[in-house]
Amino acid sequence: MKNLLYTAFLGVVFLSTFTSCKKSDSPLTKVTPVEVDSIAANYYEQYLKLYPLEATSQGDLRYNDQLPINIDKDFISGEISFYNSVQNELKKLDYQSLNDEDKTVYDVLDYTLKDKIERYAYHPEYIPFTQFGGLPLDFPLLGSGEGSQPFKTEKDYEDWLKRMEKFPEWMNTATENFREGIKKGIVLPKKLVVKMIPQMKAEELTSSDLDKNIFYGPINNFPKNFSSAQKQKLTQKYTEVIANQIVPAYIKMGEFLENEYLPKARTTDGINA
Repeated sequence: MKNLLYTAFLGVVFLSTFTSCKKSDSPLTKVTPVEVDSIAANYYEQYLKLYPLEATSQGDLRYNDQLPINIDKDFISGEISFYNSVQNELKKLDYQSLNDEDKTVYDVLDYTLKDKIERYAYHPEYIPFTQFGGLPLDFPLLGSGEGSQPFKTEKDYEDWLKRMEKFPEWMNTATENFREGIKKGIVLPKKLVVKMIPQMKAEELTSSDLDKNIFYGPINNFPKNFSSAQKQKLTQKYTEVIANQIVPAYIKMGEFLENEYLPKARTTDGINA
């Protein structure tokens, strides 16, 4: 059991992606672990609830309908509180009495928690995505049917619909965060922003043509066992969400980056600038 928990914990610790809980939702589950394995297992479980996209990428289907607004200030506050609570649990342990394997788990978890908390001192939420990565770039792969998001059952299709419905809220929050970054003087270089604009306006993201828009992938590749009624119902739902929510969200972001953010972007390079 220890080896299984240890392996699972190490797997999640080194994940670098930070990609929904409602603002009023609490990501925490209060427990009183007595061993480092229990603390690590609890951390792993709660982390997947905070970041359900990572759960999906690992084949954990429990949260496939959730899309966290993980750049929202309330979410971040709850996330930091969670990390602090895990740190407090670790402090209850007698480190010197642990065996070598448990000390390794302790050290890795302790380092990970400190690292995750410290990163927020630099307000990464002010730059919610870049031309290299972030939810707006990851979302099309998930929605194409070629990524980790499954499209094998009707529930799978319904799960993805719920995630798509949350996407505009994430994009609106990203816009407000970019604006806050402008106020604080934390902005991207112009030479990077100009590359993000065509990414947001790409035809595969903004086209209403079923054959050109990547988000129609699951509709164009229904499982063979789906009935005509299922196909018709889902096609209608997907068409409405893609046309009325996904496409406008990308167009709106592209226009914001071009008209409002680019003029405020910096001419310098490097993080320390």
